[in-house]
Amino acid sequence: MTEQMPQPSPQLYTARYSAEQIPGCVVLTASGFHQTSGYKVFFQQSLVTIFSPQYSLWHVFPGGIVLDVIPPFTESVRFAAKGRVPEVVVWDATGRHVVRVD
Repeated sequence: MTEQMPQPSPQLYTARYSAEQIPGCVVLTASGFHQTSGYKVFFQQSLVTIFSPQYSLWHVFPGGIVLDVIPPFTESVRFAAKGRVPEVVVWDATGRHVVRVD
C-alpha cells in the first residue's frame, strides 16, 4: 500500500491591494512576495452578497520541490459592475482592508 502525502490547505495571506473600475467591471489586484517559489495565490468572493463587494486572499503552500528565492506575485480578480463601485473589502491574514476603487 502506498502512503499519499496530505494536500496543503489554503491559508489567508497578505498583500498590497488596488482596484480599478473599467467599463462594465472592477478589477481587484493583490501584489506581494512569498518566502519561496511554488505558492498558489487566489481570491475567493464572499458568499454573503452585500455592498461593498468582499473577497478573501488565500495562498496554498508548495506541494513539491521549491527554489530558494523570494518571488513576487500578482493576482487579480474581475467582477461585473453596472454602476459605480466606490470600494471593495478584502479580508486577509491581518484582517479587513477597505480598498478604494480608482
